[in-house]
Parts: sequence; C-alpha cells; structure tokens
Amino acid sequence: MVKRKGNATQQAPAHTKLINIDDLVLKAESIQSGPDVYANHARLVMTINELIMDLYQISPTKNSPGTPEAVHIQRVIMPLSIAKGIKKAIDETIKGFEKEIGILPYHQTINSDQSKEVQS
Repeated sequence: MVKRKGNATQQAPAHTKLINIDDLVLKAESIQSGPDVYANHARLVMTINELIMDLYQISPTKNSPGTPEAVHIQRVIMPLSIAKGIKKAIDETIKGFEKEIGILPYHQTINSDQSKEVQS
C-alpha cells in the first residue's frame, strides 16, 4: 500500500490495514434501547479529551402551557477528533441543503449564565 504526503510517496507499514467504514456501518447492529427521540436543545461541555453533549426536549408543561419544562433526553460523549469530523459533516450537509432551498434561520440557544424572558 502506498501513501502520498505532498509530492513524496511513502510505503505504508506492513501491519497497516485499511477498513471501509461505510461497509462496517451498514452492517452495524443497533443497540438503541428505544424509539428515536426528538431534541430541540443541546448543551456542550468540552474537556481536554472529549466533547460531552447533553440533549434536551423543551416544551410547555401539561398543566401550565405558558411555563416551559426541560426533559433530559440523552448524553453523548465522544473524542474531540470525532466531534470535529461531525462538525465538518454538519457544515457541509447544511451548506448543500441551503444551496438547494435557501438559507436556514439560525436558532440561538440560551447559555446557562444567561437569562431570557420567555414569551407565551
């Protein structure tokens, strides 16, 4: 196997094995414990090694429609390299989508150190 770096050609180590990730993912068994869930809010925390993403669903309470409530849906923890790759994939997907249908509106979430009046 040959790797290229700039104009130079290097021989890959004999113990290197290429894996087709697309084929691997297509064959993956799901261990999801329930149905798909909808999240309309996310909180992110970054450590030196990982990105931690907490997903929430914020909606009006059943007994008091003018008062919102938040339900924690899922926590996802990933290495920073994967988070960076996901960011790039999301950016490219949105850019292609916007090229076809127009610019999507930007929804800014509220950080924990900010407060915002909720209109009902």
